[in-house]
Amino acid sequence: MKPRRFSVIDIGTNSARFLAAELLGDGSWKPIADRREPCRLGEGLAAGNRLGDVPMQRAIAAVAAFVAASREVRAPIVRAVATHAVRWAENRDEFLELLRKNTGVELVTIPPRVEGRLSYRAVADLERAADRERLERVGVLDTGGGSVQFTVGVGDVPMASVSMPLGAVALTERFGGTEACAGERFDEMREYIARHVESALDGLPIGGARIFGVGGGCVSAGELCRQRAAGTLSPGNPGVERLSKPRFDVTLAEVRDVLKLIRPMSAAERAALPGMAVERSQIMVAGLAVIEAILSRASPHAMTTLTVGLRDGLVVEAAEMVRIRAAARATTQKLMLPAAAAAFAQRSRAEQPHSSHVAALAMRLHAELVRCARASQIRKGRWCRRRSAAILHAAALVHDTGIAISYKGHHKYSETLVTFNGLPGVKPGIAELVAATARYHRRACPSKKHAVYGSLDKKDRRLVRMLGGILRVADGLDRSHRQLVTDVRASVQEDQLRVVAISADEPTAELAAAIKKSDLLVKAAGRPVSVAWQAASPAS
Repeated sequence: MKPRRFSVIDIGTNSARFLAAELLGDGSWKPIADRREPCRLGEGLAAGNRLGDVPMQRAIAAVAAFVAASREVRAPIVRAVATHAVRWAENRDEFLELLRKNTGVELVTIPPRVEGRLSYRAVADLERAADRERLERVGVLDTGGGSVQFTVGVGDVPMASVSMPLGAVALTERFGGTEACAGERFDEMREYIARHVESALDGLPIGGARIFGVGGGCVSAGELCRQRAAGTLSPGNPGVERLSKPRFDVTLAEVRDVLKLIRPMSAAERAALPGMAVERSQIMVAGLAVIEAILSRASPHAMTTLTVGLRDGLVVEAAEMVRIRAAARATTQKLMLPAAAAAFAQRSRAEQPHSSHVAALAMRLHAELVRCARASQIRKGRWCRRRSAAILHAAALVHDTGIAISYKGHHKYSETLVTFNGLPGVKPGIAELVAATARYHRRACPSKKHAVYGSLDKKDRRLVRMLGGILRVADGLDRSHRQLVTDVRASVQEDQLRVVAISADEPTAELAAAIKKSDLLVKAAGRPVSVAWQAASPAS
């Protein structure tokens, strides 16, 4: 793979960020330019739910500078996103059009769930590069100016995220400004934060997770705790030397001590603290109060702060897309969907020999059933199409990804992971079909009570039933995970769909599993299903 340069832009409530990267021949990437502009786009948003003219001009100027930087390093902008401030502003369309006309950049507003996913991907990519345990349960706290995301997952794969309207800029404005929220309205703000944190984190599987904090608020909290530990956290003190790539372990007790120390200070005194930018000092009390509330609710009541963030997640996903496109081009069919599913399965650390073999058996059985349908021996339908075969292929590759969370109920977790993360380069609607099909490789048959399946229209539900039925049988044919069945045949005899597994020796466990799991295929095909064995010929 030849080196390739590209850049991304993240427009947040408090800051705009730019990151240019170079994709290396081994598929990894390195940063080549990194910029931050404190444009305070969300300034005044809480009062009228509109972006102000001056903040919009500051953001446009920042993006124009980023465009110039991208040209300077020859790294075209491949993705530009906006978060809370633009997402909630009534005049967001006006801002997006102004930005496009003045800079040529097409800014896309992303939902909170995607914010959380991108921050998680940034942390996971950094931790993997540091050779740490990939299957560790992880929680990522991303503190922004307008909202706060808490995302949990296992290893490289996020699985759930919540968003809270607790951005430091938004809170500071809501509770009277820099002085008021640190003084007479602090207790009111603290109670407001606690209510949101309690309701948001209730039910989120965060127990035992190692927590990482990203975003300006978390990094600043780590720096303040470091200065306090060194005895240099006082106005005007030069403090200990700031680290180029800070990584701090911060406890709840330390956050509380720092908050207690800086609250009585005036705005000018907080701005004079070592390593504290003026714009950050104005919102730091609110930011620390949020971190305190979340760490008090989430065990182990401590976090590791990192300087990566949403922009790094954008680069991680952009680099992943380049690799997936290359993988798709290397295949005969050149389809993105199976390549994206294979990349996701690898990231989830699914058992590759088993998943790949089940995919091969599923595709072979699908081809055999399409042949029967064309001979009018079974019902035709959308399941016969090439795109449906690709959906089945992808579902087979990801059907066991949920084991990363837990083997018990892993079919449901596989659906959750694919639905939450999506598949790179694949439309959300197609990814949902893949997720639903993967879910039904075991246990209960489809039901409208199941959220994803129930949200599909009638035609898509019919498609999932047929593809799920095929996947179920294919999974049964590798019951031992030893790839004993080398091929599969299908035919219709005496009004019965006959599936023949071909292997060197009779695979007793596989035949029993396939028969047991043929229930969904019986319903979808409208015929009884039998499963038999045929010895492989010496030549094969």
